[in-house]
Amino acid sequence: MTAALATNRGPATRCGTQSLRGHWDRVAQTVRELFPHKTAYHLSELTGLRLRAAEYFLSRKTGLSSDALVSLLQSEQGIDALAALMGDARPGWWRRLKAAAMRERVQREIEDLERELKAIDDDYAAQAPSARRHQAVCEMGQAGASTAAAKAPLLKGQSR
Repeated sequence: MTAALATNRGPATRCGTQSLRGHWDRVAQTVRELFPHKTAYHLSELTGLRLRAAEYFLSRKTGLSSDALVSLLQSEQGIDALAALMGDARPGWWRRLKAAAMRERVQREIEDLERELKAIDDDYAAQAPSARRHQAVCEMGQAGASTAAAKAPLLKGQSR
């Protein structure tokens, strides 16, 4: 190994557990935010860790094994775990990946909202015309019973 490579690596403790503590703290916090209830159970299910090992990790008594970390990264919540590990690092590939993940998330939310709007429209369209008239009269009744009574014949298509 050349001297240049050795000097670029930094101190030997950088690869040790102590240097990972901040990263593990962020990962543990992210897991808690993702799963506010039965957090250790969910972490155990995602990573294959025993429940006790998941509890130790969440209480910050230990770190994660490489196998557990890989399992967490390969789960549906992997992007959140990766974001916790990346911390303040901002390489170009990470910015692009994060933007793509955010775009996908927002697109899913839009699709969910569109489905909800369609269900509302379908429900309204399925109501009988008399039910819609009744609903309109009831809504107008909030403004005053006399106003609703005066407008009810108009809703039925009749003139006064």
